[in-house]
Amino acid sequence: MVTPLAILCFCLLVAINTWHTRAVAGGLQGELARAREEVEAVRVQAAQCHQMAQDRSEELRGSQKSKEEQSRQQKKVVEEGRRLREAKQKAATKLAKSKEDGKVERQEVDKLEEELSSVAREVEERRALVARLRTEQEELVVGLSGEQEEVAPNRGSLKVLGY
Repeated sequence: MVTPLAILCFCLLVAINTWHTRAVAGGLQGELARAREEVEAVRVQAAQCHQMAQDRSEELRGSQKSKEEQSRQQKKVVEEGRRLREAKQKAATKLAKSKEDGKVERQEVDKLEEELSSVAREVEERRALVARLRTEQEELVVGLSGEQEEVAPNRGSLKVLGY
């Protein structure tokens, strides 16, 4: 009588163990599915961060190229201003010499004065352009420094994720 009772207890224990194992396995499968979803979400977020970092780098390179171009333009304008100042000085010297010699008629004097005032106006316009370019260059420098500070913190998170 002990043997059938032992077999019955053993069968009951196997049934309880099987039920418990299935319950635990179901819970583990749910956790595994959630973990996979979280990993996928992190991968998507890492890809977005990586893309943002690349976009920022492109913007930064574009800003630097723009800054270099403005610097070249500013140098051209400064050189042109120097040339115009020299032309103005030559015209003023020529006018003074013409007035001293007294050989130049009044029409030539008027023409030289018009040329002198034209050159003076052009010099002023170039100075205004140089001032505007310097302001734009300063704004670019400020913008570039701000963008570099925004891009730097994202690099650390990308290293953690393996990018």
